[in-house]
Amino acid sequence: MPAAALRRALRLPLVVGLLFGGLGTVLLLFPLGGAAFRRGAIRTWSRWLCAACGVRLSEQPAPGARSLSTMPPGRMLVANHVSWLDIFAINAHCPAS
Repeated sequence: MPAAALRRALRLPLVVGLLFGGLGTVLLLFPLGGAAFRRGAIRTWSRWLCAACGVRLSEQPAPGARSLSTMPPGRMLVANHVSWLDIFAINAHCPAS
């Protein structure tokens, strides 16, 4: 079996498990936790999903710009949205909606 096919075969159960785990978290734990808990859970889950899909994230702010992770909630983020994975890449740095 080629290495790429093996990686896909191993990643699929991880992604499916994360999807069901995320659904359970939203249904069971989000109502009990506060806003800080929800932001942290979204950030952690998004990082895990990106890792399960084989995506390595790195943030490179423009000169003079602040990192997304240091910005407080309530800011407007404008991004050139390219794919479904962008949502989780952004959420891995700063939870957004």
